Amino acid sequence: MKVDEFTKIGTDLIADSKAMERTPGEILEELYPYVLEASRRMSAREISRWLQEKRGIQISQPTISRVLRSGTGWHSYSEIIHPVALRVASSLGLSLESFLLDDSKEGANDFEHACENAKRALSEEEYKEVEEGLVYLREKWFSLSLGTRRACAPKFVDMEDRDEP
Repeated sequence: MKVDEFTKIGTDLIADSKAMERTPGEILEELYPYVLEASRRMSAREISRWLQEKRGIQISQPTISRVLRSGTGWHSYSEIIHPVALRVASSLGLSLESFLLDDSKEGANDFEHACENAKRALSEEEYKEVEEGLVYLREKWFSLSLGTRRACAPKFVDMEDRDEP
């Protein structure tokens, strides 16, 4: 190959990589609950500045403000969480609501008991899938405050209503 061909390949690669970049709206969909929680202590302008300075993510203050006002971020976020949560909750024999929102001591005991039962009742492969789902939810869902999770709860109920025949 000639040097000119490598240059053409390189410029094509850069052009395609730019096309694959995520838009601020797509990034905000995944960050929404964290941005919402931060907005209780920071302004949208401060959040925008923090994202730019600390992480190199450019999302404008008006975009952040618009999404926070509309609450539309929950829809996309709940679509990410719902299938995993539903699969894990049903495998553990728990209701989706109690699994996702019960932080009481009794709820913790119920959860531990459900995990023990699932370990005995499920195949090794099925239980491994449940464990992977729990790790995912620990990072994406249970890292949020209970108040933030409860703010999202109605979206899960809406999704359940849509799934019913």
